[in-house]
Amino acid sequence: MADLYNTYYNTSGITAEEKKKSLKLQEQFLQMSFSLDSNSADVNRVMGSIYLVKGESKKGYQYLKKSVELDINNLANNLEYAIFLRNRGLYYLTKKYYARAIEIDPLSLRGYFRMANLYWKMGQFSEAEIYFKKALEIDANDVYTLYYYALLLYDMKNYAQFKNISLQHEKVNSDSAYILFLKSLQYAVNGEKDKAFNTYAKSNRSVQPDFVIMRLYNHFGMYEEFIQYFINDFERVNKLEESWYLWLKMDPLFDNLRAYPRFQQVLEKHKQLYEENLRKYKDIE
Repeated sequence: MADLYNTYYNTSGITAEEKKKSLKLQEQFLQMSFSLDSNSADVNRVMGSIYLVKGESKKGYQYLKKSVELDINNLANNLEYAIFLRNRGLYYLTKKYYARAIEIDPLSLRGYFRMANLYWKMGQFSEAEIYFKKALEIDANDVYTLYYYALLLYDMKNYAQFKNISLQHEKVNSDSAYILFLKSLQYAVNGEKDKAFNTYAKSNRSVQPDFVIMRLYNHFGMYEEFIQYFINDFERVNKLEESWYLWLKMDPLFDNLRAYPRFQQVLEKHKQLYEENLRKYKDIE
């Protein structure tokens, strides 16, 4: 079933029409598998993932939730369900399933990595660093762990170690966008505003949301631009049901914005989305 999951997403190098046909055939195959065994945890997990890709959150949630209910001791089930909850801003529920994933597999790099990011979003930097270090004990050259650990170190204002981890990341990464993101922050640390923004502008910002630009705005006291970023992006995250309420409320990154009425308005919108998600997506009994 893992092969089916990877095949579903690995459609690069083909035309849009070929991709459409491929996905349709794979979905038909999965539906057939589901009709033969609707109580397969693996089938339910992949069904859930497919519905999420199609933008059908309610169905996706139902299948992912059922996959955990059917096999609560499966690593992939717990991780996928946790990712779903995390993407809707339900951090306290998410923590439970990341913790279970790590308990199931103490060598799960993904489990430690995602738990680190969760604590980071909640403003608990020391706990986040512990989990990033555990992930690096499993794979010292994991590109994404090094990248996000460097960002955490930047947020912790541990600039010497931020530079060290950034250099380590650059040695093992071939993606110039992430390298430029970290270099732009290093220029910010050095007080070189123009170089920071020019370096950032050279990057391929489609690889991830522009969370680096938020740090540049904050570093140089550009708080109106910082707030405008959230206002411009709310329509996108609202469509995805992604509440940033706990992140905006708990992360020290936003401390300089809290006195601004416009920021409080954004926070209130995310709070409403968070409360709606709490009602829609319950924990497993």
